[in-house]
Amino acid sequence: MENYVDISYGEETVPIGAEACVVEALKEEGFKYSQVNLMTSASGLDPSEICYDGCACIVLSCDDESCEETCHCLDKFGGNYVIVTSDDGTKKILLDIDDHVNGQPTPPIFECNSMCKCSDQCINREVQRGVKVPLFVFQCDDDGRGFGVRTLEPLHKGQFICEYAGDILDTSEAANRSSRQKFGDMNYVIGVREHTEEGSEVTFIDPQKRGNVGRFLNHSCDPNLIMIPVRCDSEIVRLALFARRNIEAQEELTFHYGGRPDEFKDNSCSKIQRKKCLCGSQNCEEFLPFDPSLFPHYANGN
Repeated sequence: MENYVDISYGEETVPIGAEACVVEALKEEGFKYSQVNLMTSASGLDPSEICYDGCACIVLSCDDESCEETCHCLDKFGGNYVIVTSDDGTKKILLDIDDHVNGQPTPPIFECNSMCKCSDQCINREVQRGVKVPLFVFQCDDDGRGFGVRTLEPLHKGQFICEYAGDILDTSEAANRSSRQKFGDMNYVIGVREHTEEGSEVTFIDPQKRGNVGRFLNHSCDPNLIMIPVRCDSEIVRLALFARRNIEAQEELTFHYGGRPDEFKDNSCSKIQRKKCLCGSQNCEEFLPFDPSLFPHYANGN
C-alpha cells in the first residue's frame, strides 16, 4: 500500500490503508481512530471490566491449537473456532458461520479472557487479537455512500474481519444522537439485540467521532459480512464482523445495518423520511434499516 496512510496509526496489527482524500476528510471531521469500544458518561459501562473467571489451560504455541477439552471456558460456554489448513498450507481460524447466516438459534460466543492462563496463541481469542487482514478505505464514486472498505486479499467463509467499535451508548443517548441527525447526515449508531431466557438486551455503538475501520463499511441487503456479538472480558459485547461466504481480493466489504437481513423491514413509519438504500443488490429492500426504538416519539405516533 505504497503512498497510502495507515489511518489506525499503528493501533492495528495490520495497517488500515486509505486514500489521501479520506485522510483529509477524517481530519476535518475530527475523527479519532480507536481499535476498541470506549466508555462514555452516557453509558456508565466499562468495556475493560473483567467479568468472567479464567481457565487454567497452558497453550504455548499454535501447534496446541486450543485449550484442552476440560477448559473451564470451553466447558462453560462451548467451543467457537476451528483451524482450517488451505491447499497452500496456510492456516486460518474460522467460525462455523452457517447457523448464524441461516438465523438458527446459536449459543453465545465467549472467548478466553484476561484472567485465563492460556497464551495469546489460543484460538479461542480470535476477535480480541484484532484485525489480521489488510483492509483499504476508499472514497465511493459520487454515489452517495461516502466511504467504503475493500479487502486486499481473499477471505474465507467464517473468517473474522474486524469489529464495529466506537462509543458505547445506552438507549437514551443512542436515541438522542439519532434524533439530532439531519436527513442528509450519515448515521453511524448501530444497535444489536440479543434474546435470552430473561428477555432481550441491546447494545448501541456509535463510531462517528471515535471508532475503528468498521465505521467505513457500507450497508448491503445482500452483504458478504455478518455481525455477531462476541464477549471476551466484559459483559459488554463486541460487535464482530465475519465473512458470510468466500470473498475475493479487492471486493468491497458490506454488512446489513439491521444486524441481520430480516431485521427492521417495516417501512410503515411514514412520519420519518426514510433513507434510500444504494446497495444495488437484486434483493434490495429500497430503504436503509430503521430501528424504531431510536425514534420513540415517531414510533408511538406522536
